[in-house]
Amino acid sequence: MNRRRDAETTPAHRAIRRQFEFAGDSAAARLDRLEILLCDIEPTGAYPLDWLVYRVTGVKSDVSNDPDGIDGKRLQGDLADLIDEIDRSLGPSPFDPDRHLDAEEAAKRLGISRRTLQRWRRLGLATRRFVHPGGAVRAGIRNEAVRRFAERNPGRLQRARRRQPIDEAERSMIREAFDRWVGEASSTTAAIERIAEEMHRSPAAIRAIIEPSARPARAGPQARKVIGRLVARARRQGIPVADIAARIDRSEATVRRYELEARWAEVRSIDPPMVSVPNLGRTDAPEVFTVAGLIDDLPRELQRADPTTWLARVRRLPQMEEDEEVRGRIAAMHFARARARSSVDELNLGRAFAGPRPPGERGLDPIETDLRWWGLLLERNTVSGLAAGLQRLEQSIGRRLEQLPGARVESLLMILLEGTVEVVLGFDPARRTEGHDLARAVGLGVSRRIAREHLAEVTAGARARGIRRATMPIDTLHAVPVGVRRLLSVERWWRRAEEAGVAQEIREDPGWLATAMRFGLASAGRPYSLAETGRELGIPPTRLVGRIDACVARIRGIRKSSDGFEHPPVA
Repeated sequence: MNRRRDAETTPAHRAIRRQFEFAGDSAAARLDRLEILLCDIEPTGAYPLDWLVYRVTGVKSDVSNDPDGIDGKRLQGDLADLIDEIDRSLGPSPFDPDRHLDAEEAAKRLGISRRTLQRWRRLGLATRRFVHPGGAVRAGIRNEAVRRFAERNPGRLQRARRRQPIDEAERSMIREAFDRWVGEASSTTAAIERIAEEMHRSPAAIRAIIEPSARPARAGPQARKVIGRLVARARRQGIPVADIAARIDRSEATVRRYELEARWAEVRSIDPPMVSVPNLGRTDAPEVFTVAGLIDDLPRELQRADPTTWLARVRRLPQMEEDEEVRGRIAAMHFARARARSSVDELNLGRAFAGPRPPGERGLDPIETDLRWWGLLLERNTVSGLAAGLQRLEQSIGRRLEQLPGARVESLLMILLEGTVEVVLGFDPARRTEGHDLARAVGLGVSRRIAREHLAEVTAGARARGIRRATMPIDTLHAVPVGVRRLLSVERWWRRAEEAGVAQEIREDPGWLATAMRFGLASAGRPYSLAETGRELGIPPTRLVGRIDACVARIRGIRKSSDGFEHPPVA
């Protein structure tokens, strides 16, 4: 079962979820009982945990481990989340018209919009996917859930049904009421809130009518594309949302929406791994692959190394690394990409039910974290394969790279890097046939890549004067595709800070520990999502955002000048 990751869960959520992990063929029946249980939960009640487990499994515990009971209102949300999570894992069920309603029909019976029905799912209106007789898969809900909700929430339904578009007559009434209240020495905000309460409208809707001049003109489709690209580029550079909002004359909420749209467009284009990943849905898979996929400092050290050191370290790698270690790291790389793709597919399916809006931060952040991990692992595994490719490349040109000038070496290194990356992406670490190891595969892959090039034109006339550069003319991060490389901006800035010699100063920043965990800057480690970082440090994620942004801004502030590095003074 695909577990919901990076969520703050309650003991009830975890205990009931465990009943499905090894349920086997009985999982579908337990899901039906879970739906019935949700219908029976009263928001004002309190329920013992062992009773909840009994209602789902039919197995009664002798001793209660929660005598005080669990709050019914919170429990409704937990059960709705579980129904959604387990339904996605088990797949659609047959639609029964005697027990179920189509989501559109349920919204019509309640007199609300389809979107409002989705927003109220954690209040007891949990939807599931059902296969209809014609083969179509659509969201549906139990008849009993709709009936119980209508009985318990008449006031909420009445308010929702009044939310119709404001016509011109009502607009005139709103303006007249506003003039009356303001004339009685009431403040603008107080008048708006009083009118909103009397007319059962939101304060934002009232303000939009009485202050139209304060609202920016709605951008057209082309302008929205331009604004979206501007916002995405600015956010990748770490510019605060408030500054962007002031610059483009839009609200911070609008800037956030543009940012989420750009990020969603980026992550949903990720392709599935070329190698199938077994046991992707196992509950212990993340822990197993995390151990195998820890990333060390070798790529950063190579970037700072001079050409002689770079080549020497790459040639010694086969003697320094065990084959099983390399295979484990490649398996973790495939797992990170497969999990990111699986999460994207789940969000795409959810959008088919919830509407076209992009996923929120909670949905996007774990995917981007997996892609950062995958990108760093791809670079590290590419480094592991460079030795065999370098040997084959030097055999083809008939001389060692140290004997070529930097301009010639750069094009040869790009051939080496591209050929190695192609092999690493398709290497299956689970395949144990004789001769199937990374070194042999990279050697063959680089040979095929060389066959497509005209190396004689690259090396012709090159004098043996060596690489006259402080560092090698290649960045191993170029092994990572551009879309994922953008997610590794902080990694690039950090390497620049290390090269500038100010890394120790940044480590003393109050937000360094959270930033290092968030973006995988510590060795040996991996990137953590914001929720994971908060749990590890024992700090709510919302309190970490400001610290991390400030530390990232400081890392990004390192500027490379023509003769060295400049960085802002410590505040």
